[in-house]
Amino acid sequence: MRLKKLTELCLPYFKEAGLAGEKSLLEAITALEQERLTKLSDLPGAVAFFFKVPDFSAKILVWRKSDASTTLLRLEKILTFYDTWKGKWTKDALEQGTMEMIKKENLDNGTTLWPMRVALSGLEKSPGPFEIAGVLGQKETLSRLNSAVRKLKSQ
Repeated sequence: MRLKKLTELCLPYFKEAGLAGEKSLLEAITALEQERLTKLSDLPGAVAFFFKVPDFSAKILVWRKSDASTTLLRLEKILTFYDTWKGKWTKDALEQGTMEMIKKENLDNGTTLWPMRVALSGLEKSPGPFEIAGVLGQKETLSRLNSAVRKLKSQ
């Protein structure tokens, strides 16, 4: 189904769940879940984190092959990288820049990208971190990454 049509069909479900936003924002959010969506009524629950900062345990920030101290270091590295970001704030630009930084710093993808995605969505299963960051924008992305760092430090 075309994205515009799908978004139109999802509007009543967004409204019923109290999730409001500009049509372009709702379309961008719907696009992220379009491939995973099986029922229209599932969409608001799957994307509520875009509208309300998620509450989650610091434990889910830690990727299965990592530990809390490594996760904290990775999130701080991502936070510093995005805080000084000068490129376009789009999914593609963020992905390219971040992957270059990961390679340059000799980091691995899992221990770097898992906590980033969880910090932004509060979920173990969600769209990718670059897709989420692209929609959230730089200010909200930095805020959520900072919040995740605080969670880990207070653990």
